[in-house]
Amino acid sequence: MKEYSVSMVSGLAGVIIGATIQFGINYQLIEKPKLRIEQQKTAIEVQKAISSLSTNLETSCSNTKLDNWTWHVECYVTNRGALPASAKIEEISIFALSDKKRTLYKQDDIFSVVSPEENYSPILNPGSRSYFDFHIKFSDEKYKDGIKDSTAGVNVLFEFETSQTAQQYLINSFPESESEIEYFSKSKLNFMTRLTEIKT
Repeated sequence: MKEYSVSMVSGLAGVIIGATIQFGINYQLIEKPKLRIEQQKTAIEVQKAISSLSTNLETSCSNTKLDNWTWHVECYVTNRGALPASAKIEEISIFALSDKKRTLYKQDDIFSVVSPEENYSPILNPGSRSYFDFHIKFSDEKYKDGIKDSTAGVNVLFEFETSQTAQQYLINSFPESESEIEYFSKSKLNFMTRLTEIKT
């Protein structure tokens, strides 16, 4: 009877060990690779969702010379993306056309910028368009006779940001990716154009 019990225990132990080894082999060769593939698929889907936050706004600017010191600049921004996005002008500067490096000069005692709406930042729904305008006025003290032949251009630096609602939804779903979500949601774009020479 004792030998029979020992034999049963040994047999049971062998079955348990065999099953454990089989489970380990199945996990390593089948389940673990499956799990890795699922994790990779999830990571790809998360990356796609975050990438979809990238703004897609189209800009165009033109200008009109009002007198020998003043130009009126008009810009249009169109949202070509799939999500609402805000748009604003972050900075306006000028550059010399002869400068191949396009060094930018901010407003100072040489010129000033006059905007009808300071800090204007509209929300553009997909397919919608917004309008910005401002005046560049050169100093009449520095340029007594004005600027008759324009040798300068204007650079408009836009800042765009995907809607906070879309950002927050993804942050709530993937809190570990918050910094990446915020990074993909914002973009900047320079639009350079020559100041016209003909007064209207």
